[in-house]
Formats: sequence, C-alpha cells, structure tokens
Amino acid sequence: MKTLIVILLVLVTPPIWAGPSAANLDYSFSRPLLIDSRYVNGFRFDIIRPRDRFEILEDSQWMAEIYADNFLIVRHRGIGVATEVSEGEFSFKIADELIGKFGQDSVHYMPIYEWGGGQVTIYHVYSTEPQFLKILELQSRSDRYGVIAPDQLQFYEPSDIEGLSKCPPSAWPYDTVVYTLYPNKAERHVVKTAEVPECAKP
Repeated sequence: MKTLIVILLVLVTPPIWAGPSAANLDYSFSRPLLIDSRYVNGFRFDIIRPRDRFEILEDSQWMAEIYADNFLIVRHRGIGVATEVSEGEFSFKIADELIGKFGQDSVHYMPIYEWGGGQVTIYHVYSTEPQFLKILELQSRSDRYGVIAPDQLQFYEPSDIEGLSKCPPSAWPYDTVVYTLYPNKAERHVVKTAEVPECAKP
C-alpha cells in the first residue's frame, strides 16, 4: 500500500520549474533599471538593480528578477576596478549611515550590504586608500549591524556552540563581533559570546 501511494504522488505531482536559463531569455527589448551611486576618495560605486524586481516586463512573460540585473560596479577615473553580481540585491545603507554619522570627509572605507536571497546576508567592505582593496567579505544569517566608528563596524555572526545541530535555526545564537578596518585588512574581535541555548545543552 505504501508503495502504491508513493507511485501515485510521483504521477500527480507537477514538475517544479524555476524558469528559463539565462541563455534562453529574450534580450531583444530594453529593461528598466535604477542606478544608485556614491563617491568616496575618487572611487565611484554604482549599484544597478531592476526598477521593480517583481514587475512583469513588457514583451516578456517573466518578472524582472529572473534577468538577475543586480550589480555593484566600482570605477576610478572612468576605469572599472571591481564588479560584483548578486542573486539578491546590493544596498548603500551601511555606507549612508557611516557618512551621516561621521561625515563624508571621515570615510575611507566603503561598506556594501548585500541581501543574497533568503536568509543570506553578505557584507562587503572596500578600502579606498592608499590603494583600492576589498578587505572584508562576511556572510551571515543575521541582517543586524552597527556603525561604531569610521573604521569600526559591528556584525552578528553565528556562534560556534557545540550541540546547535539539535536546535532549529531560529534558536541559533549570535556572537557580537567588531571589525576594525585598516587599509590592507580587517581585524576581527569577538566582544560578546552568545549564551548556550537550552536546546543545545546536554
């Protein structure tokens, strides 16, 4: 009887299809995009994204997000020095908070927030002097952060606690971590270790 049920489920379950591959999309029409820019120490940072990622594009049956038009482009004197592509979306919100808190002239580092899709958050930090360099790329399940100083950012990273495999992801604790930024690196310092949740205790 169990075998019969499994066979019936396979027969009546519709196939899951996410859409066409990039090679099979129609590129013969214009797609409306937005460009958001910031300028730091001679470097222009451009975030490019769809006008509305859920919009059904004209002359197409697909939403704008399927075209994956989510880019971060960095230029210096008109020459491209870095490009990032996201399955989610980039944002200047950390950089704007940094500039708003300490002023444009105090900013020598450019933090970029990226929602990578689902519960994935990625933080990118670039140093702009004396040379352009990506000094941090941090992936986390937490979208919380803090701006402490022009050269210090606070993030929340999943704690490395034994027994977490017994806990649901919603119960996973986070360590409070401060990164101090330097022209060629980012130093990590755990300022508060998370407490062990009840579900992880023996």
